[in-house]
Amino acid sequence: TFVLVPAIAPVFESSGRDAPLLISILSSVGNLLAAPETLIGLVVVFAVFAMIWLVRREALNRAFSRLLVRAPILGTLIRKSGLARYLQSLSLLLENGVPMSSALTLSAECCPVTSYRQALLSIGESVVSGKRLPEASTAANIFSKGVVSLTAVGDEVNNLPAVLSKAAGIMQSEAQRSLDRLLALMTPAITILLGFLIGGLVISVMAALLVMKEARM
Repeated sequence: TFVLVPAIAPVFESSGRDAPLLISILSSVGNLLAAPETLIGLVVVFAVFAMIWLVRREALNRAFSRLLVRAPILGTLIRKSGLARYLQSLSLLLENGVPMSSALTLSAECCPVTSYRQALLSIGESVVSGKRLPEASTAANIFSKGVVSLTAVGDEVNNLPAVLSKAAGIMQSEAQRSLDRLLALMTPAITILLGFLIGGLVISVMAALLVMKEARM
């Protein structure tokens, strides 16, 4: 795109005609990418970003995680998958005799969604202070009503590990369905986008060349 297509530009220059707008834009971008100043600028930007990342790593992780969670389709996938891992970890720890307070803290650290860790840790703090797990989960406002209801049932029948594992399986299945929908949307979207880009490029070049040929005849 930025090398072969701009190579056609001299054809128009030799005939005294202006190159099509698309070819001119691609030629300008290609020259910009090939310039040493661009490489130096990218290295400087990368170094600055790396320094900021080292200094403000946790804050940047949380900010980026919040952006991902709010994204349409992808956010649902990340949120459900992360909470499913939290519930599965909590189920395994409780089933193997780990105290509730420690299990809640360790499970919160296992959650890959960084922006949810503080809310999950607050659940552990609420349970330690005397609240029941369903009440603390409701206050955190990150679980669906169905998951909270399952947690309440498991707490009442004193079979919390099995119920949490069931809830994790449900959320993981929902995350898999979201992933399937995302992949189903990506395939036609990428095909249409590439079709427009390549088709527009070919039509622009061929139309310009045909106009030049007609002018010579």
